[in-house]
Amino acid sequence: MIESVSPYIVAPIVGGIIGYITNDIAIRMLFRPHTAKYIFGMRIPFTPGIIPKEKGRIAEAIGGAISENLMNQEVLERYLLSDEMTKKVRTSVEVFFENQKKNQESVAKFFGHYLSEEELQNIVSSVNENLTSQVNVASQQSREKAISLSAQNLVFVSVTLLNRNETFI
Repeated sequence: MIESVSPYIVAPIVGGIIGYITNDIAIRMLFRPHTAKYIFGMRIPFTPGIIPKEKGRIAEAIGGAISENLMNQEVLERYLLSDEMTKKVRTSVEVFFENQKKNQESVAKFFGHYLSEEELQNIVSSVNENLTSQVNVASQQSREKAISLSAQNLVFVSVTLLNRNETFI
């Protein structure tokens, strides 16, 4: 009885073992070795593996497929400009500013973690120039408004006095 059943059991087991070994070899040949191997100055065939050898072309093809089908401009605009994303960004920015208030870290010190000293100095000088310019413009506008108000007040006082027909001389 066992002799009549053994071909039905042994054949699939042997086939499974052979399939496992050939698949293991095939997958290793796809991914390994990562670099070309040489013996006596001659490159060994199938080195590097097919995937490492063609990784640039594969990456380009996958990137093209993703940009055309998954992350095209329409999808990104719909997602990034959605109300939900706007709320998430607003919340994240508010939390960030609250944390910065608690840390009592200056803006310059915060950006110092991410920028070089030269870049930071360029930004600081640019901000100082812009603020100085804006303060000067605001100061000039204030003076002009004050002069205008003073002239208006003088006219108002003169008209009021003329209407009363009073003289102070």
